[in-house]
Amino acid sequence: MEKIKLIAFDIDGTILPRGAKDIEDSTKLAIKEFEDRGGKIMIATGRCPYFIPECILHSVKTDYYVTVNGALLTDGNFNTIHKTTIREEHFHKLLDTGLQLNIAMGYKFEKAIAVYNRFEDYVRVYTGKLYPKLELNYERERNYHLDHGMPLGCFAISDDEDLERFANATPEVEWVHAYKGAMECYSKKASKASGIRYVAELLGIAMEEVMVFGDSENDIDMIKKAGIGVAMGNAGDNVKAVADYITTNCGDNGVYNTLNHFDII
Repeated sequence: MEKIKLIAFDIDGTILPRGAKDIEDSTKLAIKEFEDRGGKIMIATGRCPYFIPECILHSVKTDYYVTVNGALLTDGNFNTIHKTTIREEHFHKLLDTGLQLNIAMGYKFEKAIAVYNRFEDYVRVYTGKLYPKLELNYERERNYHLDHGMPLGCFAISDDEDLERFANATPEVEWVHAYKGAMECYSKKASKASGIRYVAELLGIAMEEVMVFGDSENDIDMIKKAGIGVAMGNAGDNVKAVADYITTNCGDNGVYNTLNHFDII
């Protein structure tokens, strides 16, 4: 086995239990020990950079962030390194189709999410409370993209049947399930795996020297392509099926147990 030089973590359900306010002490310890040995740390998430939880920013010394499912790659200070936006014709098809189906749509940009339909429903489901500088109500104008370029992705909220119709009608973009009543899409040229590979090449690290941790559908590609792909115990069966190793649950020392198992710490 190649020596692991880079570890990438999903956030929700992977290093941060869903609904929790902080990551486990054992996870903090494992990450610090790995970094003390010269290893590099990445966060690979579907979240926008401005919605990275404070506990991650304060507890994890992150070298790079892969955000919006790989559409936006930044350094540890959130300076953009590379981005992949949705093509203009695909964006307009998404918007037209979503409006026809009355989907709550939030388009993810580098500095904010512009909600183009059903703003109140979107905020209620997505974050539970309004972040005025980050969740912008553009359901009347629908023109945020004219000044800020094409979006990085779209987060869609509705009943599952209409979301499936939405995804089936717009196969030009990559769709993944977020949770019940929510799906998200982004360019087919973007993925968490492609973002990780981009950073690995910058650092002169082979993918065989990369370990990744994930639990959800949007983690499958990076788990398959890493040297060691780890699925959390709470991951879905489709995620576990492609993993090299299945650890304990997020919240049950999953990260620490894995790094100890592979003698990385």
